[in-house]
Amino acid sequence: MTQKDGRREGPAEASFEVLVQELVGTCSDWDENRELYVSEIIPQLQRGSTKPREGDLPLIERIRKVATEEQWESLPAIADQVANKPRLSAQDIAERRRQEREAQREVARELERERSAKAAALKAEDERRLQQHEKQLIAERELQLKRSAAAAALKENVEELKRERGAVARPLKEALKAVLGNSVAAADELNARIEHLELVDYRELKAAYLRQWIAEQLGEPKTSREQLDAIGDLAPSFLLKARAGSGKTSVVAQKTAFLVRHENIPPDAVMVLAFNEAAAREVRARVARDSGCPDYANARTFHSLAWQLVEPKSKPLFDEKTGNDQKQTEFLQELIDQAMTAELKERLYAFFRREMRELEAAGAFLSPEDYYLYRRNHEQETLRGEAVKSIGEKWLADFLFEHGLRYQYERIWYWSEEGHYRPDFTLLTRGQVPDVVIEHWGIDLKDGKRTVPDYWDQSWSDYRQLVDKKRDFWRNHNETKPDASVVLIETSVADMKDGREAFEASLKARLQNAGVAVVRQPLESLREALVRKRAFRFSKMVLQYIQKAKKQRLSPDAMADRIASATNTAPKTQAFLEIANSLYAAYQRELSRRQMIDFDDLLEAAIAVVARDHGRSRIKVQDERHIGLNDLQWIMVDEFQDFSTLFADLLAEIRKHNPAVRLFCVGDDWQAINGFAGANLRYFERFGETFAGARAGTLTNNYRSAPAIVELGNLFMSGKGDPSTPTQTSLAGKIEAVRCELVRIEQRSGDEYRRARESDTRFITYRDGGEGGRVIADPGMGMARVFKACHRILTQPRQDAKTTFAILSRVGRLGSYESMSAFGEKLRSTFTREELEIFGRFKERVRCGTAHSFKGLEADVTILLGVNRRTFPKIHPDNELYEIFGERMADILAEEERLFYVAITRAKSELYLLTETGRESEFLTRLNLAKEAGAKGSYGTFGDLVPEVKAETWGAAD
Repeated sequence: MTQKDGRREGPAEASFEVLVQELVGTCSDWDENRELYVSEIIPQLQRGSTKPREGDLPLIERIRKVATEEQWESLPAIADQVANKPRLSAQDIAERRRQEREAQREVARELERERSAKAAALKAEDERRLQQHEKQLIAERELQLKRSAAAAALKENVEELKRERGAVARPLKEALKAVLGNSVAAADELNARIEHLELVDYRELKAAYLRQWIAEQLGEPKTSREQLDAIGDLAPSFLLKARAGSGKTSVVAQKTAFLVRHENIPPDAVMVLAFNEAAAREVRARVARDSGCPDYANARTFHSLAWQLVEPKSKPLFDEKTGNDQKQTEFLQELIDQAMTAELKERLYAFFRREMRELEAAGAFLSPEDYYLYRRNHEQETLRGEAVKSIGEKWLADFLFEHGLRYQYERIWYWSEEGHYRPDFTLLTRGQVPDVVIEHWGIDLKDGKRTVPDYWDQSWSDYRQLVDKKRDFWRNHNETKPDASVVLIETSVADMKDGREAFEASLKARLQNAGVAVVRQPLESLREALVRKRAFRFSKMVLQYIQKAKKQRLSPDAMADRIASATNTAPKTQAFLEIANSLYAAYQRELSRRQMIDFDDLLEAAIAVVARDHGRSRIKVQDERHIGLNDLQWIMVDEFQDFSTLFADLLAEIRKHNPAVRLFCVGDDWQAINGFAGANLRYFERFGETFAGARAGTLTNNYRSAPAIVELGNLFMSGKGDPSTPTQTSLAGKIEAVRCELVRIEQRSGDEYRRARESDTRFITYRDGGEGGRVIADPGMGMARVFKACHRILTQPRQDAKTTFAILSRVGRLGSYESMSAFGEKLRSTFTREELEIFGRFKERVRCGTAHSFKGLEADVTILLGVNRRTFPKIHPDNELYEIFGERMADILAEEERLFYVAITRAKSELYLLTETGRESEFLTRLNLAKEAGAKGSYGTFGDLVPEVKAETWGAAD
């Protein structure tokens, strides 16, 4: 029984009508009570809501079992239809049931036939697969036997081949050893002819030979494999990528000694070029003294080489990196003074008054993380010369300056044990006591949408709560100190929507309502004051512009064309470029008139000399010894990451006329921090594109620092190149973040605090107050806390009385201290006589400087000051002025990261990071986040960003 669509028809489907007939047949009075059966009795039987008659229940259940849903729901109507048909007799019903049973048996027989057919097919398929599997097993076994026989034969052949190759390799190996003993260059040539035979591991053989030679001849038994490979590589151009503390200067010195003493290169034919005289002097000393080449003297700076080639009539014009000898800046400042017409004063005032553009477009060039980091640390510069956080703060500061109002930016106020509070501006309108505070809110307090700048890491609600907290602070302050009450004036971004003039008018009204006399200073006197105050600063900015242009070999005319063709330049930047380029042209004319040159001109002239003389120029090495450029066989460049176009073109011109000279460069892309001076990292990154036949090697072993410090540097620079490998496992390593706000400077009255007050007076900075008096120059005690923290670190008990210290800052000026040397003098004065006697030789053991100035140096203990926002990193507003030289925001931020890496890797055993709660540098935050993400390594006490500081060591909060 099969339907047309192929589905089997169950026998039960045919019995529904029979069962309904049977149901109707039980209702003998159907005709008289039809309506009752259809509307009530059958529906009640369906629902089970009435007691069925005998026989009805099984009948109803059978009907329900065979009926479809549609049939069951329509059962009363179907019963009515059946009742109207002729009734089946008992004999008819029995016949139908017999037919149904026969149909069921037929379906069962058909199903059995199908099952039998399928079982037979499956059995046949199983037998076929079994036979196939047996055949496969037999084939695999045969193949296995064949392979075993072949393997045995091959093993015998290999052993025979090894014996044959060994017989050939031994004399080759001995031959290479013999040649190595005479010349590595000759051994390299011999190996080049036989290396395709793969009989000798020449690199291993060469490294073993060099290790023995250096140990015996140079007294260096622990030279690493990385160093050996670099020393023995004689490629035409080679870049050694050397991480901090990896011994790169040792490699340069040892390679020079190796070339002279082993390869018989004349000492004068190996020239080492360094970027400063101290590095050149160190290489000369190491080669001459430590490496046994007393005649070696040809290590010099690029500028020394250029001087020898050009032989200028007068000393080049330049600024000393440290000290007050700033002749180049003073020369330029003299030109600016001469050009200082009323028009230029007006242009300068407008320039400094204008704000830098906001950086909405930065997101197109930076990753989201770097964009937020850049924006949070970007600054604006005020007319008075301060760096402030926003355009609104600049408008405020400029207004106060233009109206002669005395103010302090972010003066420290004591809040509570939670920390300190730094309102934006604190005004002293009636003498020495602050009486007005101005807070500029970064949100619109009435903003229904509750929007905040996209680079903030704080929500609108959190910021709004902080606003209320600060308002409460001043309310409580005025209630508890009515004699020293302070007026709080509030401005916000909402006040800036109608422009600067409207903002200033609103601010003026609020100040006047607070009783402050607001009188704008005469514009001419403001311009004069600004010129006096900012002349040296502006000269430095223009000098940086000139140096960047010269290092890219761009004349004033070339720069004028570039400026004219630049698009989308911000108004302030455009103003600066026009003024700076006109001064660049005047600077060059005045140098020519006086027959003077600067260091960039010196290098430019040197390139011209080499080209003119076709490389036949001679340079003095020592006394009467000279050598021609075409006679040089090796040029080694230290600190190659600081290369620039001028240096590259000078080397290219030398190699053009002396193509045989080999080039060996050493540098660390993680320490490229001189972009501000025109250095271009692309020469390091594209070394193979710049120099033909180039090879590269690495030095990753760190011989300077404890593992904790090495791993911290790796953690910070993670993903930016090969990490360093610590080797100084004997150093314990200590890294600690110090919360400066927890360092107490005792100022409480009372005899119980007298001794602490007197002791802490030495840390306070004073200035001349007139009439022989003095006043506190640091009323918030921010610098005093720094001095006390440094003092405590320096005087901690240590086993080695010769421990050296480096105190480093991102900026050269700290508070009222014009230089880090002045900071060091003040720090020394905080030591009592007894402390100095115990400490001994303060100036020899403690060096204070900027992070930039300390590159290449080291100390047992490093103290890094101001590890706060807008200091690390410091996104200086001037950066935007030099975008025309191809400097991108990403490059600026990357250099700030590298500067922080340089600073923290100066330490050998101890590193202290001075910060403040709530103002921590994002660099510290990054280290913690990376560490929590599973970075490995020991970090000393750097367990948290701000570890618990012991009260007996640092003092509790004020």
